Amino acid sequence: MSLNVANGTTILSHKTHGFTPILEALAFAIHPGSSENTTTLCLIEGSLLVTSQNNLGFEGINITQIERKLAALRELVIARGTKEKKIGIWWDEQCVLSGQIGAQFTATGLPRAKQTILSSDKKINKIRKSIFTPMMNTIFDADPETMAELIKKLSREIQQIIVVMDEDIFRRAPDKTGFHGESRILRYIFIKWATSYIVTNSAAKGLRETLDKSRGDPEGAIRGRLITYMERKFVSRMRERGMIFGSSQGTCSGCCRALDICFAARGPAGNPFKQWLDPLDLSGSQGTTTFQAVVRQHALNLVLCDFDTSV
Repeated sequence: MSLNVANGTTILSHKTHGFTPILEALAFAIHPGSSENTTTLCLIEGSLLVTSQNNLGFEGINITQIERKLAALRELVIARGTKEKKIGIWWDEQCVLSGQIGAQFTATGLPRAKQTILSSDKKINKIRKSIFTPMMNTIFDADPETMAELIKKLSREIQQIIVVMDEDIFRRAPDKTGFHGESRILRYIFIKWATSYIVTNSAAKGLRETLDKSRGDPEGAIRGRLITYMERKFVSRMRERGMIFGSSQGTCSGCCRALDICFAARGPAGNPFKQWLDPLDLSGSQGTTTFQAVVRQHALNLVLCDFDTSV
């Protein structure tokens, strides 16, 4: 099993929400890294989950900082000026990536090779043209008063900030190539949900007790039934919770599928995925290397406190 088939049938729904482009603009603004990593956000029931594939800590991030960024975007929306000028202002004044064009040194003061600079600049310019600008067009093409009110509403919705780190979702992180921000957040939410559900739901509790009595479940059959049950209940619950995602580099088609299964709102699909790992069982591919699902690598095992030490 994996999130790709967790509901037993392939039911997909690409949900959209007015908050999505705002979250994407916010992700660009708080992204502390380079073009080699991405900041992904998810709003769910008053919590803003923040994460990066490279396990960035987002030091100093808090609600006040988020409120200030959103206030700046709101002011820009209602300000006089052309759309193109406003997009340029947000890029130049709010986005870390803008300051990395042509940068001769790294953040730690080390010199950058010429080829590294050229390659980085090319990628940043592509991100700005194909992801950033279309997303900002969505914001500035809208009625200014309506968009300003929507930004204000989003600011009020955020009650807490949660930074998702490797230690929240792995005992020991594997090679994370292809394990994108959306997968990190979905895995985190699953672990938090399952921790409570497995002791309060009678069916899940019964399967867990059967597993405990199985003397290690050598064939993995009991664990597999428990995982299947928990995956399906998770998908059903997430479809009710109204998750809204936004990323600083768009959403690959693999992540789009996972989010669509959960009926989570997202932006348009980005590049077809060449490297993508399932948020729950880590199946997927890293380039030409394919990974099959391994029961003991499943996110549920962090809840069961009985998982493969290689994870």
